[in-house]
Amino acid sequence: MTGAARVTLAGSEAFLRPDRSLWLPALATLVVADLHVGKEAAFRDAGLAIPEGILDETLARLGRAVAECAARRVVVAGDLVHSRRGLPDGVVARFARWRKDVDAAIDLVRGNHDRHAPQLPPEWRVGEAGDELRLGGLVVRHEPEPREGSLVVAGHLHPTVALRSGVDRLTLPCFALSPRLLVLPAFTRFSRGERVNGSPGTRIYAVAGDATVEVDPELAGRGSGGGAVCAATIAR
Repeated sequence: MTGAARVTLAGSEAFLRPDRSLWLPALATLVVADLHVGKEAAFRDAGLAIPEGILDETLARLGRAVAECAARRVVVAGDLVHSRRGLPDGVVARFARWRKDVDAAIDLVRGNHDRHAPQLPPEWRVGEAGDELRLGGLVVRHEPEPREGSLVVAGHLHPTVALRSGVDRLTLPCFALSPRLLVLPAFTRFSRGERVNGSPGTRIYAVAGDATVEVDPELAGRGSGGGAVCAATIAR
């Protein structure tokens, strides 16, 4: 799969895609987290100047991922929506139009933001999966809390990694994989992130343009010199 990083999760092949999705070919399932549909509408309603096109770009990228993978199912690991305030009629209608062109089933594992909008529009055709969903040997949830005997796939943190070379510095979204936990980057590009730590046992995969690239964890643990600089840890 072009540009994606191949990993093994719970004994099965998986791909960390540069569009910020996780592809599970054995299950024909894409997993994404933190779309925050309606976030820009909520910000504008609060009087903040936010550029147009964020929702359309997010949905277009997800639609391309479904088509490229021929996915039969999409699982959202929380925060499909941002808030009830961010779901005016225009946003609801735009998502509904997009949904008509997507044949895959969509299931939502509710996140903290989804709880502000307890009822999703029926025309979105999104199934409710509760707080956790098992996919083979994986457990999908929103908050990154490990489960004994299972590998948890989660979102919520919007993980990022900072790369430094001399005086230059670049912060990129990333996947953070430890023995019992995989944290996905926010699928929306309209998000701030929490930097993750290259601590022992954690593998960091930066989303760099059209490729997902593993970052040397030793560099990720350094505070100076080249490589990745981090301020928080997700390793469990």
